[in-house]
Amino acid sequence: MRICAVVVTFNRRAWLLECLDTLLAQTQALSGIVVINNASTDDTQIELDHYVAAHPEMTWHITHSSVNTGGAGGFAQGMQTAHAAGYDWVWVMDDDVLARPEALSGLMKFSNQAQILHGRRTNPNGTVFYWQNTFLPWIGFARPYPDSIFKTADIWYTNCACFEGALIHRSVFDKIGYADTRYFLAWDDTEFGYRASEFFKIAYVNAMTLIRQRGHDNIDIGVRSLYRASDMYRYFHIRNRFLIIQTILQREPRAWARAGKRITFHAFTAVLVVKEMVRAAMFKEWSLGVPSLWRGLRDGVAGKWGAQS
Repeated sequence: MRICAVVVTFNRRAWLLECLDTLLAQTQALSGIVVINNASTDDTQIELDHYVAAHPEMTWHITHSSVNTGGAGGFAQGMQTAHAAGYDWVWVMDDDVLARPEALSGLMKFSNQAQILHGRRTNPNGTVFYWQNTFLPWIGFARPYPDSIFKTADIWYTNCACFEGALIHRSVFDKIGYADTRYFLAWDDTEFGYRASEFFKIAYVNAMTLIRQRGHDNIDIGVRSLYRASDMYRYFHIRNRFLIIQTILQREPRAWARAGKRITFHAFTAVLVVKEMVRAAMFKEWSLGVPSLWRGLRDGVAGKWGAQS
């Protein structure tokens, strides 16, 4: 059983090297590590090359890209590299996480029950990171479920994915290909998982796997918390909804259902725009938030994908 990690990085050399340290320290050893350096402008290339030279015990697949293709492009390239190299399982993650020593072994305990596996994560302060979702295609929204689901079962099935720690069997790539590079950032992992769920099982499992190195400012509004979002996040979060609706409609053979999903999807897009405006106002980022939302809507309607225009 050959397992490979894929790490996508951009201008976070220190976090990247810490992440790689934890991958080398897994109790179930990795067979290889792919790193996609997504056109970093800091000293990532120099330091990464030094790091690789200092660890010849690992099989490395390093790509220093000349163009930043975003998280979607980086993960697509990393998946393709690992797939072509013949690895059986591919463990994808960003550069800002730390893998617990038993992370991989904890995931592999469930490898006969699903073809895409996610473990549980913790925040920098040690609290459990709240993220388990099911994608609702009628509105194009990932419905969150509480962490308490693991009180009754150690595995819970879903229809979407997260590239922050997903362990993916090569049969998924054989069938559906890789991440869609048009997304650049945001929704790329949701779409990949939703596409895969037509043919494969996707699950969250009761195994603590990753520690997030990056926290978020939050405001508690009672029913949930709002975290600070960047101008870039707002743009891609809204724009890429117009891309993922294409996948949703392709999977729906009934004409009346396609029409209904199109209506409800775009109605909920309007709701999300309002939510993002509230978020921008609460964090006093109104001057940034509204223009980025407008650009996202404009480019989504026009079908302008890839990097931010």
